[in-house]
Amino acid sequence: MKFVSVRDFRNRPGEVWRKLREDDLVLTARGEPRGILMRVGEDELEEALEALHRARAMTALSRMRKRAADAGLDRMPPEEIEREIQAAREQRRR
Repeated sequence: MKFVSVRDFRNRPGEVWRKLREDDLVLTARGEPRGILMRVGEDELEEALEALHRARAMTALSRMRKRAADAGLDRMPPEEIEREIQAAREQRRR
């Protein structure tokens, strides 16, 4: 995977497009990753976006599970989970 700065993307777009033909690129700003440029054909755009969204959701779910496990919440009994859900719903109604 190659990296390209926002500045290079703005100032030398032709070079960036050439690099993109070879590999996916990580777009950076001040050295920090900000986005991903991926090669994608017109006929695969929807599938690629769906796969990215699914991967993002799975990553978020994994993080939530890890935080729950770290806090010991993965061992909560079902009755306590249900009480927490009901309390959250009640708070939302107010």
